[in-house]
Amino acid sequence: MIQTVSELLHNFGVDWKLLLSQVVNFAILFFLLKKFAYQPILAILRKRRETIAEGLVMREEAERTLGEIETLKAKSITEAQEEALAVVKRAEETAVERKDEIIGEATARGEILISEAKQKAGKEVEKMEAAVLEEAEVLVREGIKQVLRRMPAGERDEELIRGALSALKSAKV
Repeated sequence: MIQTVSELLHNFGVDWKLLLSQVVNFAILFFLLKKFAYQPILAILRKRRETIAEGLVMREEAERTLGEIETLKAKSITEAQEEALAVVKRAEETAVERKDEIIGEATARGEILISEAKQKAGKEVEKMEAAVLEEAEVLVREGIKQVLRRMPAGERDEELIRGALSALKSAKV
């Protein structure tokens, strides 16, 4: 049978020595490729797979962190809006208080000015009354002098006495 296999191989144009050398060459080439090409490529692929897995983990962490940041941002904005509203409310309250103070001060100043004006007006009225009384006194004296000149002396004395008595009676009452 060895002859038949060797004849068969010879008929097909296969040289067993050449085949054996090709198998040895293939084995050496396979060993070298496995050692220096296949294993380093597998190591690079393994390393790349790990890097991708780490990148996915980091991406998930970044998304989670971004979500937390968005939540904090929304919370900060809400707090800032509430604080701004509180500041505006305090400013309005302060403005109302200040308005009341200003109105009170203005009212007090107005009352002071009015009282001063009343005092000045009262003094002016007193001056005018004094001047009117002086003029009236002068006029009354002149009028009495003219009336008394026309009346006889006895009648005039009686009339003056009656007027003085009636003034005394009314002053006692």
